[in-house]
Amino acid sequence: MSTFLRYFLVILFVVLTGVLCTLPNFHPEHYLGTGYHWWLDMMIHGGYYFLLSVLLYSFYKKEKRPAYLFVSILLFSYILELAQKEVPGRSFSGLDFLSNTIGVGLAWGFCVLKRKRARLASVQ
Repeated sequence: MSTFLRYFLVILFVVLTGVLCTLPNFHPEHYLGTGYHWWLDMMIHGGYYFLLSVLLYSFYKKEKRPAYLFVSILLFSYILELAQKEVPGRSFSGLDFLSNTIGVGLAWGFCVLKRKRARLASVQ
């Protein structure tokens, strides 16, 4: 994949995440036709940040220090949660940030295990 396309996709995902997080009264459970359930909200947030983290890692997996990428994603998540305090119908949620953190942490573990497995396969 070309460097230009790689940067374009990263910018696209960052902008898309920022837009979705700052839309007034945007709550996925309304679109799913369900009421608010904390566990569903956690699954949506954690799942989204898991997928986002794995996707971004796949672009930069040759980096020697992937922890910086995952910490950057967490900081971005926290900044967006803080920004939601200023959006009508939205608020800062510690539960959302916890969900995001769990998603990013699981993605980190998944990527580390996948990397170790690839190293073991290349040695044999």
